[in-house]
Amino acid sequence: MKQPILFVLILCASQLTLHAQTMRMIPDTGIQSKGEAVTIVGIGTKFSSTKNASLIQVLLKKTGVTYGFGISSTLINDSTITTTIGTGTLGVFDLVVIVTDTSAHTFTQDSAFRVVAPPPTPPGIVGIYPSSAYDSEFVNITVTGVSTHFGAGSLPTILFQKNGATYFSAQADTISDTISLGATLSVPRSISAGTYDVVVFNGSYSDTGKQLFTVLGPSPKTRHVSMRMTPDTGYPGQQLTVTIVGSATQFAATRNSCMVSVDLEILRVPYTTSSSVSYINDSTIQAVLPLSSGMYVGKHYDLAYIVTDTTPQTYIQDSAFLVTPPAPTIEFVTPPSAYDSQTVKMLVQGLYTSFFNGLTPTISFQQNGTTVFTAQSDSVLTGSSISASVMIPVNAPAGTYDVIAHNGIYSDTGKQKFTVLGPLQTVTLVPDSGAGSTMFNVSIIGQYTNFAPTNTASMKLTMNIDLKQNGVTYYHTTADTVYNTTFAGAIFTIPDTIQQGIYDAEIYGNTYDNGSYELHTTFLVTPSVTIGIHSPPRAKPADTITLSISCNNANFIYAGTQMVNTVRLVGDSISIVAQSVTVLNDSTLSAFFKIPPSTRGGVYDIAILEPGTNRTLIGSGIFTVFVPAVVTDNTFIPASINSVYALPNPAHDNATIAFTTVAPTHVQLLIYDALGRTIATLCDRMLGTGEQRFDWASKNMPDGNYFYEIAAGDEKYTGRIVVQH
Repeated sequence: MKQPILFVLILCASQLTLHAQTMRMIPDTGIQSKGEAVTIVGIGTKFSSTKNASLIQVLLKKTGVTYGFGISSTLINDSTITTTIGTGTLGVFDLVVIVTDTSAHTFTQDSAFRVVAPPPTPPGIVGIYPSSAYDSEFVNITVTGVSTHFGAGSLPTILFQKNGATYFSAQADTISDTISLGATLSVPRSISAGTYDVVVFNGSYSDTGKQLFTVLGPSPKTRHVSMRMTPDTGYPGQQLTVTIVGSATQFAATRNSCMVSVDLEILRVPYTTSSSVSYINDSTIQAVLPLSSGMYVGKHYDLAYIVTDTTPQTYIQDSAFLVTPPAPTIEFVTPPSAYDSQTVKMLVQGLYTSFFNGLTPTISFQQNGTTVFTAQSDSVLTGSSISASVMIPVNAPAGTYDVIAHNGIYSDTGKQKFTVLGPLQTVTLVPDSGAGSTMFNVSIIGQYTNFAPTNTASMKLTMNIDLKQNGVTYYHTTADTVYNTTFAGAIFTIPDTIQQGIYDAEIYGNTYDNGSYELHTTFLVTPSVTIGIHSPPRAKPADTITLSISCNNANFIYAGTQMVNTVRLVGDSISIVAQSVTVLNDSTLSAFFKIPPSTRGGVYDIAILEPGTNRTLIGSGIFTVFVPAVVTDNTFIPASINSVYALPNPAHDNATIAFTTVAPTHVQLLIYDALGRTIATLCDRMLGTGEQRFDWASKNMPDGNYFYEIAAGDEKYTGRIVVQH
């Protein structure tokens, strides 16, 4: 019995809040996705409780799901509510009204409101933006349509009509898709104000929009007045100073304006704007007009004078200026420059010229109206192109020349189109050749050069000399002295690694008067000098030693006389001069040395001053002063190894590396090239006490510098071997 009683109580409570009443909506139909103002009229309803309600809800539902709701619901009386309602879903919906005061009361009406689809929009033009303009105004418009055919065929024309008559038009310039296009519209001057139909057609279709564009009448900011320009013609690229005289103008506003300009326009598009404007009086102004190179020859341009005082004002004179073809002129000359005494093949290119007209032209080169030299054209290529062989006279004044082509019928001028650079600068090296492994003095002799200004010739300047092949520098040095504008001196030390051949000698630098130069000549690198020592090439400090030295590509006998030459051992900041030198023949000598006790250990070069020349012959790193446990060749000699040397050095087919071990030790002896790559391992084992000798076959190795490294424990000794075949 308890369960039936509970069901009855729940049913009674439900009937207190849910009222199935008769309600009617006026109107009872709305368009999809559009808000509809409706009145809800109920029979037997008690909407008056809404007076104290904290919430009013008007809902459209279907199968319990809400699809729409009322906006700004208003109570009229017990049986009437007004609201705006709508939904984006088609169909028939139930009406649900909920009012809340102390409790919620719900009123329902099944199938009370129908949502239908909007009626179809007829094909045609539905919009234009902007939708209005003043006459004489220039605007960019966008036309939109529904079910239109803008993309079909060629670009369409846009007509602006009244009562079927066309008053003005525009050509479409962009088509976004079949329902959108753009155009540039110039509203005609004095066109009747009013609303115009817009028609888009291209012969295959015609789409219409009724009363979509409005002409507002004359612009309050534009006045069409009578104005005259002097001059009223010009050509593209010309800069003109013009005088503008107006009738019924008020140019006086210019005096207080914040912006004044003179424009030449077509369809209100400016092609040239003044660079300056001068006020004369109410009816007269002057302006400087740089005519744009993009202006159309043969076109008339409107004159627009724009003044901004408190408000912008524009004075317009239609077709006030005519752009004419430019005057014939010579545009460029190739090459554009040359040195005096030089002969060049020259091409002269003109604009609006008539080189075919009449006789073969003469080309004159003038300064300040005076002809300095001429050339006869040897070929007329086109009406605007001729060629000639031009010989620049000796001592022709340096500077820029006007170029004039003339034949008695015409005379075409190009201002400052050709430059004479003055005398051709040249440079010579004396001597202009030298062998590798030599050092000698070189004189740098210039002609018409500017190594240094004459008035500062005593001051030292820097000059760079590079020996190059294919743009790659193989040797670089600097001049030790720049004597004057045409003379400098340098010491060349030709490395033994440079290959023989002809090199581009590039001489460049700066002068004290902020000038610069870059000159070129050639230098011949002859076969390298090879110096060999035919006795053990090593000694200790305080030793005395006689070295037997041979040298290829040398001349120890000069003018038939055996001469004593200076021979030195050269190390890092050390020079040991031989006590005596005996020349045996043209390529062999002996030199007696006393090694000073304080001499540092290391590798030394042999330097021989050749008689009768200004060069020094150099044998790089072929003599060693060894001191146990001291630095030799900038490397620490291990205490467990001494008396290190390599013979012969330079090596040809074979070299012997010798050293003495003072105690049994593990020794590793490696040969590696100038790039640090190991190319031979001569020893890697324990050695006993005494002299050790290892042979290295160098006959298959390329010429160049190689290095040997002796490692005993953690200590290393490094020396150099030069391979020359």
